[in-house]
Amino acid sequence: MIMQMFNEIYKIRQYTRIFLRSSIKHVSTTQKIRSETLSIEKEKLPESGKKQYNLDDLLQHVHSGRNFYLKQLINVFPTIDFYHLKTDDAILLFKLCGSSIKDSSCDRRNNVCQDIYKKLKLTNNLNVKILNQYIKTCTDNKVLIYNQELLNNLEPNKETLSLLLENVCELGQIESALKILEIMKTNNIPLSPENMNNIILIHAVNGGLATAETVLKSLKSAKIELKDLHMLSLYKGLIKFQNFDDFKKAMETYPVHFNKSELIILIEELGLRDLDVWLNEIATLYSHLHVTREFQMEIEKVCIHLVHMGHPVSSMNIYKKFLEPRPSFGLSILKEMLHCNLDIETIISLAKDLVTDGLNPYILEHLTMLALKFKYEEPSWALLSNLKVIRPHYIWPLLVNNGKTNGEHGIFQVLDKAKKLNLHIDYETLEHYVIPYCHLENVELLMVKLQEQGLTLREILSPLLMVLLKNKNTKMASELCSQYNIPISGVGFLGSLAESWALTADSNPVVKLLARYCESNPTTSTDLVGVFLIYAAKRSQKMNTDQKYLKLTKLILGQSLRITLHSANEIKEIYQKFDKQFQKELYNNLHLLVDIALNLTENSSLRHPSDMNLDDLECHLIELQSKNMETRGVLRKLIQMHAKHGNTARVHELRDLFISSGYEESSGIKSAIMHNYVLGGHLQEALKIYNDLKINDSDFSLDSFKMIDLAKLSIENDKFDEGFSILKNEVSKCKIGNTQPIERNCKELLNTCKSVKQVDEVFEFLRKNRLCETTNMMLGPLVKARLKTGDLNAAVEKFVELAEKHKCTPLQFEIFRAILKEQNSILLEKALRATEKVHGVGPAQVGLIAVLAENGQETALRNVISNIKVPIQNLLQNRCKRWVKEGKCEPLKCLAKVCSSLRSKIVNLDFVYKCILELYDVKNDYKGALEFFKEIPEDYITTNLETELHRIQHKSMNIKN
Repeated sequence: MIMQMFNEIYKIRQYTRIFLRSSIKHVSTTQKIRSETLSIEKEKLPESGKKQYNLDDLLQHVHSGRNFYLKQLINVFPTIDFYHLKTDDAILLFKLCGSSIKDSSCDRRNNVCQDIYKKLKLTNNLNVKILNQYIKTCTDNKVLIYNQELLNNLEPNKETLSLLLENVCELGQIESALKILEIMKTNNIPLSPENMNNIILIHAVNGGLATAETVLKSLKSAKIELKDLHMLSLYKGLIKFQNFDDFKKAMETYPVHFNKSELIILIEELGLRDLDVWLNEIATLYSHLHVTREFQMEIEKVCIHLVHMGHPVSSMNIYKKFLEPRPSFGLSILKEMLHCNLDIETIISLAKDLVTDGLNPYILEHLTMLALKFKYEEPSWALLSNLKVIRPHYIWPLLVNNGKTNGEHGIFQVLDKAKKLNLHIDYETLEHYVIPYCHLENVELLMVKLQEQGLTLREILSPLLMVLLKNKNTKMASELCSQYNIPISGVGFLGSLAESWALTADSNPVVKLLARYCESNPTTSTDLVGVFLIYAAKRSQKMNTDQKYLKLTKLILGQSLRITLHSANEIKEIYQKFDKQFQKELYNNLHLLVDIALNLTENSSLRHPSDMNLDDLECHLIELQSKNMETRGVLRKLIQMHAKHGNTARVHELRDLFISSGYEESSGIKSAIMHNYVLGGHLQEALKIYNDLKINDSDFSLDSFKMIDLAKLSIENDKFDEGFSILKNEVSKCKIGNTQPIERNCKELLNTCKSVKQVDEVFEFLRKNRLCETTNMMLGPLVKARLKTGDLNAAVEKFVELAEKHKCTPLQFEIFRAILKEQNSILLEKALRATEKVHGVGPAQVGLIAVLAENGQETALRNVISNIKVPIQNLLQNRCKRWVKEGKCEPLKCLAKVCSSLRSKIVNLDFVYKCILELYDVKNDYKGALEFFKEIPEDYITTNLETELHRIQHKSMNIKN
């Protein structure tokens, strides 16, 4: 009956248009995943006062070509004026909840689509164009919309009926298809090629290959040539029919080579029915296709949609089939599974498969971080329990989330679970993420609870004191210190103590805490009391509590605590603008607090001034002055060190002292002070001395490295013209000889330049004036500047030019890496040829291998090694040695894995394995070495490797003993 009707319809060529008089009825599909379906009508409106993201913003975002997500449309929906919505905008809204949106299920997309349709219908703003797009979107979302009454009060066109036919055929509704075909026949609407495709599809869906072939034979009888699109409909229908024998027979009977877009359609259909295993049997359909990065991105989108449709295993299998390995392999798919709230055990199983297959060894760690970031609590715990190593900071997001919602109860729920995972909480976690969310009215009870979690009093006390100080509860902190004779630790303790004192001005408990802290840290070389007083002075100055600061210094003096002279001078500088009476009292207290020999012990020997730090030099200067001894060298050293630290006031004091002591401040001394300002990054002070030298000693010649460093600092501070002017002014006076000592200075100067033009200009100047040689180090910034701009073509052209002109290959590794990232075979060929001309074929190939190994690009690495025709074993061994020196294990493992599968003699695998074991040896990681040794294929295990492993074991045991 179906074929008879088809033949009758086919014979008719011209029909008249009819009026369709009923509205479209929505039939929803079954939800396939556990993610929530959102009703737009129930979406919360934004808080008042915040700028609303509106339709114009959305349209601008879409037209700009940026990524679009369905949630953006959901957020905009309440702001849309459907009464005045333009036809083109309405059509776009329907498109934005169709097949192009892969980050949602068909159900969720359809919910949005139906809400838009209801609003347009309610506002009487529907027309045929909008309706046609609505039908297309419903077909995309696999929603049947045909019923007996058609399109109320709308005049349909040929396209409307064709779209309705496509809708029912996609969903296998043969009775509805017959009714639409009858309408088309009655009204002389001819069948289009698209209609033919849909008829083939529905026959294949309902009856398999045998039924579909009756349609194909009819087409042949009508002398209509079978095309790829006919075959696409046939194959698509057979996938929906789910009979592999029919599908395989169709491949043999109707062979075809699909293009990429057609193949993606078939892949999605297979994934939706968990038939991804068919892909292994139908490779001939796509073996001719070159898998580009763009194609892989499209496949990835399909896989994401399959996840949202509830097919995680098929999604991952398809992903692994078509996407090339990369560092984040599989993460995008597993992340979507988390968002969709799929079964966490399935997600973990798929992640472990990626680890086992060597596709992403750290996927579980990355996935755990994502689950924590998105506050997926139960999945987070499940993932944490599957990690080999768990660190305290992993649970910080869980602590914050539970602390905010459930307070102390929530915190201890997290700690209970962490304890089951044998995770021991550290100082930082207690200070910032546990104690702040707990009740501090009864700290002793809190300490008992924390002890029940396996923590000791010593581990609890210091972070608890830090939290109490932040809460300005110095009294309770002091009482705890008195109650428990436990040392206090903590990097930020002194800062918190000073802050708490400034806010409370409660000096007595603060000084007790300070005394205990100093007693707990007796071996530190830092002036603890001085650091505290400097913090307190800065806070006191801001809060005008200077009299309380005087009281604080007296109390510290009463505790027999002392400070260094350097700390005293810094405090004086802070209070230098206060009234004289206050300064007099403060200086008197500081004088009593200073202990000149604070850092010296009876057994310590005096160091040479060149080995002293700033505090020691200040003390040494006082000692020399008290003994009326020569101070010139110490003063020079102190001036330079203070200049480097930017202590301008102290520099001025010392320079005045230097001159008043009868010493002459020569141009050489000035230039040394200037250079120390440069090293400290203090441009203005450095320029002052430079200008002073130009005026008062115009013939003085700066050392070349000082000239270059000053120019560099100027350019670094966006003063290119001034910096370049310094070079021009000084170069004629410089004594230029061996350039090697200043090569690194010149390189840093070039790297500081902000544009390609600046780099080229400065390099040409340096080269012409013989300040540098054309080495790889010096030419590197020229290539780097072009890479920074993102202009890879320009970078490669410069690389080739330098190779030809100077026989150098600057930044060869970076060039290869950038080209491989862009997958530009033409540029890669250029760079390789240029490298080969300078170094030869072998070194060029080894350079490429190094980049691929460090990138973990196993497939590409395999291709390169299998095609090498020249001996590279020695060169490659040198590269392996370099990786060992750099502590890089992953490229060595990548190289070993690829070569073991190739069984290539080009690489000495025994040597590579030995290098990897050597890295484990350096880390004293016998366990890691043993685990790696077990991964080595049996065919490659040699006596040398076994001996090396035993040596590492023996060494590890000796160290432990």
